[in-house]
Amino acid sequence: MKFYTYKVTFEDLPHYFYYGYHKDNGKPYLGSPHTWKHLWEQFEPKIEILQWFENEKDAQVIEKKIIAHTWNSKFSLNENVGGILSFESRSKGGKKAIQKINSEDFEVRSKWGKMGGSAKSEKQQAARSKVGKKFGSLTGLKPVEVTDLKTGEIFTFKSMTEACKELGLLMTGLSQVVNGTRKSHKGYFAQRVK
Repeated sequence: MKFYTYKVTFEDLPHYFYYGYHKDNGKPYLGSPHTWKHLWEQFEPKIEILQWFENEKDAQVIEKKIIAHTWNSKFSLNENVGGILSFESRSKGGKKAIQKINSEDFEVRSKWGKMGGSAKSEKQQAARSKVGKKFGSLTGLKPVEVTDLKTGEIFTFKSMTEACKELGLLMTGLSQVVNGTRKSHKGYFAQRVK
């Protein structure tokens, strides 16, 4: 049995993309996104096969390298690779990561240990507390850039509060997008203006 890596794009959303790998069973496979599933239903996805492999392990290694190279793009629809969130998503939550890619393997190590794990030392707890103070309560007061995923139109607001009022969004939903725990909220992507 052969395996292949592939790229999914959308005719009406030319900048957005999704990468994956799959075994060749004679049926077209268009990926399995969770957060972005609605895009596959609303827009016509098209697949481009990138490379063929004789075994699954080789396909997985190449898929991970491709995703790791592209997932920091705001147009990437890949939510994670190997169960690990993108650096952009993690950095929005105040976490830092180190990426190491070689021909054999792909590895991401968080400064704080495993994803979702609790801080184990007082130094780590203090660092997390500092990050929480910096990004937690002040999130609604910082400028934010919001992209309408249907039209591609980009709006800039003085704060998340203003964006929510103007676009009819929920503060908790938009905040989760800005912090990287969600990919979108009611069809919008958002990030802080740097």
